[in-house]
Amino acid sequence: MIIIGNTHNGSKPPSPPIKKDGTLYAYRCYFDEMARIAFADTIEEIISLFIPNYIELNDYERADARITRLSSLRTSLAAQIVANLSPDDATEEEFSILSSATPGGWSKDGVDIWDSPVPLVLLAQEYVPYTDVDRPISAHGDTVIVDNIITLDALDDEEFIKSLTRAGATYFSRLF
Repeated sequence: MIIIGNTHNGSKPPSPPIKKDGTLYAYRCYFDEMARIAFADTIEEIISLFIPNYIELNDYERADARITRLSSLRTSLAAQIVANLSPDDATEEEFSILSSATPGGWSKDGVDIWDSPVPLVLLAQEYVPYTDVDRPISAHGDTVIVDNIITLDALDDEEFIKSLTRAGATYFSRLF
């Protein structure tokens, strides 16, 4: 893996580096508030940017580490959303629900359908099929990606990276 600085102010992004054997790295990941770019041959190397020593972990430890990292991200992202709310952004009830978010999710508090434009941040592993709690659905559509629910999923390496991207923590792409 190689890490380089990102250009700013609308400049052309840096070209992907070429390895000593003349080939390109398979993956590119913008991180650290998009200030740096990592190029790597494996997705595990990219994940090690967010979970130290990820490559050395066994499958069970990796799954646990992904859940722990996304749970932490869910909590901080939810807190950031609440901190940026103005009184006109959410009703008193919505603000109360958003402010009381705890691991285990919102539907335990009776939220089955979320119609607020302010996003809920959910961790898939806190809901069916991993637990007996139904995941709140969006009134804007019951799909994985809707504008008012951000679902983070630690199922596998690919879903983990997609979740980081949905949360705005990274931008990830496969180069070839």
